[in-house]
Amino acid sequence: MSSNSSTPASHATAPTAGVPGRPLPTVRVVPDGADVTGLPLVTCAPGSRRAPRGRADDARIAMRDGSAVLEVDLADESPRAGWAGTVDHGLGHRRVGAAAARYGRDADSRVPVIVTVPGTVPVDRVGDLVLGYLLGARGQDTFAAEPAPVAPELVVLVDDDVTARVNHLVAEAEEAARATALARDLAGAPSNLKTPEWLVARMAEALEESGMQTQILEGDALREGGFGGVLAVGGGS
Repeated sequence: MSSNSSTPASHATAPTAGVPGRPLPTVRVVPDGADVTGLPLVTCAPGSRRAPRGRADDARIAMRDGSAVLEVDLADESPRAGWAGTVDHGLGHRRVGAAAARYGRDADSRVPVIVTVPGTVPVDRVGDLVLGYLLGARGQDTFAAEPAPVAPELVVLVDDDVTARVNHLVAEAEEAARATALARDLAGAPSNLKTPEWLVARMAEALEESGMQTQILEGDALREGGFGGVLAVGGGS
């Protein structure tokens, strides 16, 4: 893959010691019209198929204008009711991203997936699709001897007039994905490893890497600090 200009690709891993380095897929933002090679992603209504849920079988290879594309079902859902009117939660595009990533992972593909903004994806939904792509193919197998393959690179082709906005939304999605991935990895750690001391140490490392200071309280310090509820729960575990 080549391009005449691009935002540097990101390939984030969980930096916390004691947690295996399991990378997220790479995301690269490039200007529309750049020389890139990959499998274009297109969306379509599910029709008579079941409602999409972000699974690998929501995606398939199809032919459009004589070229292969990755066709993914997108549910045309209305915004749900919320406390203050309606909330457009972006679930449909998160599921599109997840389905595309899972399809590539299950096929062990190394062919980049290409989305165009605002062609295939509206600008205000690119963050949802990227978040779904980054997390959709990441299973609870970080500590497994042979974890599942990482999904192929996601290339975002973007019009010049919305490049700054798209870069911001992609960066937000990547940050959210890194935090979510770390939380899932800690939750999925095997019980023989995940002692209270181990978990607290991993949490402290993650916070310190973000520039925060931590203080670990136990025993008398908890009692003196008025954390009786924590002690009661711990004593009953």
